[in-house]
Amino acid sequence: MATLEQEAFAGAEGHSGPVMVGVAGPGAQRRWTVALRLVLALPHLVILVLLGLGAFVVAVIGWCGALVTGRLPGFAARYLSDCARWTCRAAAYLMLLTDACPPFRGDEEPGYPAGMDLSPGRLNRTGVGFRLILGIPAAVTAWVLVAGSVPVIFAAWVVALAGGRLPGPLHHALAAALRYLVRSLGYACLLTDVYPDDLFGGISRGARRVVTLILVLGTLAAAAAGAVSGIAVRSAIERQQAIDRLNAAVTEHDAAVARHQSALSAAQRALAQVSMAGTGMSRAQDALNRVLNSTGKRMNSCSSAQCFDSLNATDGRAAAAFGRAVKAVPVPPGATALALRLASQTGTYQKSWAYMAHATSLTDVEKRARLSQETGSQFYAADNGLAQWLKTRDDALQQQEAALDQRAAALNRSAAALRHRSAVLGVQAGVRTASPSREPVTSADD
Repeated sequence: MATLEQEAFAGAEGHSGPVMVGVAGPGAQRRWTVALRLVLALPHLVILVLLGLGAFVVAVIGWCGALVTGRLPGFAARYLSDCARWTCRAAAYLMLLTDACPPFRGDEEPGYPAGMDLSPGRLNRTGVGFRLILGIPAAVTAWVLVAGSVPVIFAAWVVALAGGRLPGPLHHALAAALRYLVRSLGYACLLTDVYPDDLFGGISRGARRVVTLILVLGTLAAAAAGAVSGIAVRSAIERQQAIDRLNAAVTEHDAAVARHQSALSAAQRALAQVSMAGTGMSRAQDALNRVLNSTGKRMNSCSSAQCFDSLNATDGRAAAAFGRAVKAVPVPPGATALALRLASQTGTYQKSWAYMAHATSLTDVEKRARLSQETGSQFYAADNGLAQWLKTRDDALQQQEAALDQRAAALNRSAAALRHRSAVLGVQAGVRTASPSREPVTSADD
């Protein structure tokens, strides 16, 4: 074979030539190297993977240069040629076409049983520009050959391990597959303008049958891979659709939880206001009743107007204290008119006690008490009206809280179902949890 420098010089005289691949005929192989062939070839495979990363960058640069000048830059031609030669020798060794371990370099090795020769030169710029598209059929054929060669190489490994050599048809068929793969690589790397073809050229009928078997197996493998890929793609699409539906459900759930929390917070604030107002009213009423009960008992033993006047003055002060206590109570919205009515009636009630505290005789005491009786009735009617409103409002808010607790339980069951769906899909979903009401607030009538 010519050296790289000779190839470059020869290619400078005209267009690039075809990639020539040569493999020595079948010969005896050592069984231990056959048994360990994959292990022995592993270092070459690792190095070729690393060289392939660089080859991709060099090929892109070389494509740009060839598109402008019509030929690969010298450094690109040398690097890609060395990678192709190394790949050819390593593949021949891995495919059991030779027993000789390939050298760890990519330059010419005239004595090695498998090799390639090429003559880089001028390239057709149109072919360079559309090389990726033009190379698709060859790439598909090469992929089918690789997929179909795997089971055939395994069978060849068993045969070589048992007999110490490959039968001629099997050897020639694998050599034909290698030749096509290397030519496809050279065409993809812009080392030649000659399209890879003639897969069956120059081989016996038995070898052609093996190549046909390789193509059939590769086609079946491609069909199976396509089916698996289709199933995988469909599964991925369905999974993404399920995730989208889950996200929409989570968004709707979280919005419902937010509305629940807002309603619960408003109900708890209203219940706290009603409870506070009810507690304040109860305390003020209790304080007033204690004084009225005490003075009422003492009035039973009064025998003079002065005694009644003193006790009525005490009741008047108690009514005034009740009025101050009621004014200090924060009245919930909706009870303002009732509170104003009670405040007005409390003032009148206090004045009636002051009026009764100025009686001059027992007859006058009785007269003034009859006149003040209507005032007391109006006061108690206003007081009872506000207290009844607070109780009714408290009961309604308690029922609302109970309904919100039921809603929270339903939302939390929904949250558990959404978390289960997210666990099945293997995704994280930030599902909000609805809070139940706090411990029941003291009712207004407690």
